[in-house]
Amino acid sequence: MLYRLPSKARTLADIAAADYLACYAKSFQIGETNLNGDGDFNFTELANRLYTMQNVCSYLVRKGLINVHMRVDGFTYTISEKGKTFCNQLTSEYASDFQAALDQVLVFEMDHPNVDLSDYVNQKGAASQRGETL
Repeated sequence: MLYRLPSKARTLADIAAADYLACYAKSFQIGETNLNGDGDFNFTELANRLYTMQNVCSYLVRKGLINVHMRVDGFTYTISEKGKTFCNQLTSEYASDFQAALDQVLVFEMDHPNVDLSDYVNQKGAASQRGETL
């Protein structure tokens, strides 16, 4: 996400939600496939993903791949030049598929500027748990 929009600082919640939506784009009617497969538990992973993303971002900051910025209301992250170079080296099929799915998430975000991605994931997840159609 940071690589696709390098000038836009993102919160940890933004990054985790975009990652989640990219992996389960079909379940959220954003894309045609779920990169991690179809299953009953697609909507139950966000809390764990947020925790994992916190550790990932901390690691990436220590390695100089992303930058952290302190704001009054918390931290935001941007990609560093070293991070851009690293991303340019990712050439696997999964990396390409993930980038395509992430692009769909970013288009969704641009088309819905008043929708917070984390809130969207939580609302759709709750609706799914209640058995409602998304």
